[in-house]
Amino acid sequence: MQSTPLPFDAARNQTLGSQLPPFWKKLPKSGENNLWFERNHSDTVFVLVHGIFSDSRGCWLYVDHKEPANNEYWPELIKTDERLEHPSIYLGGYYTALDAGPYDAHQAVKELRDALKRDGVLDKRRLVFIAHSTGGIIVRYLLYHNQELFRGKEIGLALYASPSMGSPHADTLSWLSEFYNQQLGSQLQTGSPFLKELDLNFRDLIYNANSSSNGLHIVGAEAVENHFIIHKKFLPDKVLVVPEDSASRYFGSPTYLRNTDHFSTVKPDGPMHPGHQFLVTFYERFKTETKPITSRDVDNLPSLAKKVEYITHTKSTRSLRLQMAGVELEELKFAVVSSGVGRYSISKLSIHLLGYADCKPKSFEQFAARYGTPSYEMWLSPEASEYDLFPQDQPGVLGTWLFKDDDFGEFWIRLKGQVDRLYVLSVELRAEDLDKGAPITVNSKPFQYFYASNGVSPECLDIKSWYRAELLKKPRDGSYRAEQDLLTYQLLTADFRYARALLDKVGADRLHQQLPDIKAEADRSIDNPVYAENLEVVASYLDRAGKLDLVEDMFCKRGLVVDILELAEKQHLTVPKWITEYSQTFTARRKRAYTLYDIAERDPSYWAGAALAFDGALEAAAKATTTSDRSLTQSTEPVFKYDAACTYSRAGQLDKAANTLASAIKAGYRNVGHMRSDADLKPLQVASPVRFEELMRLAAEPSK
Repeated sequence: MQSTPLPFDAARNQTLGSQLPPFWKKLPKSGENNLWFERNHSDTVFVLVHGIFSDSRGCWLYVDHKEPANNEYWPELIKTDERLEHPSIYLGGYYTALDAGPYDAHQAVKELRDALKRDGVLDKRRLVFIAHSTGGIIVRYLLYHNQELFRGKEIGLALYASPSMGSPHADTLSWLSEFYNQQLGSQLQTGSPFLKELDLNFRDLIYNANSSSNGLHIVGAEAVENHFIIHKKFLPDKVLVVPEDSASRYFGSPTYLRNTDHFSTVKPDGPMHPGHQFLVTFYERFKTETKPITSRDVDNLPSLAKKVEYITHTKSTRSLRLQMAGVELEELKFAVVSSGVGRYSISKLSIHLLGYADCKPKSFEQFAARYGTPSYEMWLSPEASEYDLFPQDQPGVLGTWLFKDDDFGEFWIRLKGQVDRLYVLSVELRAEDLDKGAPITVNSKPFQYFYASNGVSPECLDIKSWYRAELLKKPRDGSYRAEQDLLTYQLLTADFRYARALLDKVGADRLHQQLPDIKAEADRSIDNPVYAENLEVVASYLDRAGKLDLVEDMFCKRGLVVDILELAEKQHLTVPKWITEYSQTFTARRKRAYTLYDIAERDPSYWAGAALAFDGALEAAAKATTTSDRSLTQSTEPVFKYDAACTYSRAGQLDKAANTLASAIKAGYRNVGHMRSDADLKPLQVASPVRFEELMRLAAEPSK
């Protein structure tokens, strides 16, 4: 009796047997779509959507005809790659065939949408779409026309060779589309009305997302093939299936995937395949940029008033970890810990501002800020989303930032921002495992930081009572680099009783070059006596080395107690250019104003001079040009204007005092009780009681 011929796949399995990889039995059948490949408890799901004339089997399958054991199926590779954190995986799709006739993009989207709803895919909080070719068009149409299904979710979109504006090959084969009435193929032709409308709609969706609390927030990236399907090594490719201008419409310049054609972009033969590497890189970015962030996603770190306890090192593991200690007022502490064995070179440490929300206060209570000795100060601004940090080495030690075995390093950052503003932050650590030669990225869970420097609105402290996820605003993409570099920080914080060798190691020439930065940072932190003391130590060292002239010596050791420029002019002394320029900055003029204020409190004859100094400082603040000057202006505006008003009041300049006090109140200074009892404001209060009461009523009103 003649046996019945086996189907191709069955015959292949019977012939190859154990040569096929284990996942082969899990492959969907040809033409089968919309099914779970991996369903687990992860709140992230990767949704793979194939292109035209393909399906959930053939699109993602790499076949090695010579060595079947080397076959790869991309969903299986995604499942097993630790960097992708074990997501659920759904094989989305739609009916597509040459003779599909009127089954167009609208029908394809409906099929995919209904499957996502039916199979519980939309129950997941984070959806990452991996779309190949026409699949990218289907997903973009799905997102735009079904926004209500995706609101409140984190959405990623990785487009692989997706012809957003059409493909010239669809134009070439247009006669087939017409012959078979293949509507989907017709919609892919360059310049089709369908693609033009979708392009405009989707661009509006992603570019205007932040203008409405109901908008979708999509993180995306686009990749394109490197050469044509038929490729000769030494002959140039005249055309690609999807040209660059069609594959890079929405998320910046596309990534060219080396040595790939239109189909092999999504058929990785292993974890080093450029298509898979592109996905891993994209996913790392997706994790830090997605929003909205709800209260359940955010850690409430313990107060630093409690004893900081870090996890004990574990010798049996090999890892590099971030441990968040806590946050209080202006201070954040965390540690980088390596445990077990291994060597790690730290390449980058940064704080990411994921979002911020403002509380509308009804009252404001001022209190004295606590001052410690954090590594340095960071001003959080909506103008930047990434803040680079420098390593806090042991004082006096300039070495390679290397963690090995069970090393431990604590980081202490002073964060500043806007009063009554809630920030959602995370810390990112990038390193290299020197033994394995592999890159490492470690991210903390997002945590909340409520800025309450020298005052707070009590009702805003109960964050749960006013904060809602839709209030969270997204900062602009971009990096902020603290102007205080590592060497400046080390010189300002070193304990020179034990670290005198640091000065010799750096050398007089380098110290002299660094002097302007050291002076500026010391003047910014006027409440930190350690900075002022160390500035004088550095200046004395340079003086003994013969590197300081008389003007620099007075400027660094005596600050701006006397007007150095006037003194130099009287004595016909040459003033270094950096001192001339620096003396005009808000940082320098603010320091001078407070110095004269302190003198005037002891000798009232100096109040007029102090008022003049505050005039100059306010003028410099209005003209601030450097990043450090602008950040200092923003962070000190309410208090500095209030102090200026007090000075004008003591100097008898009452109209100026009233106007400046009004400006301070509008900037956020609202401590009515303190203003009423402040002796500095008594001259204004006595001379202009009606005006003073008007200002107190203004201060008592809720902020707008």
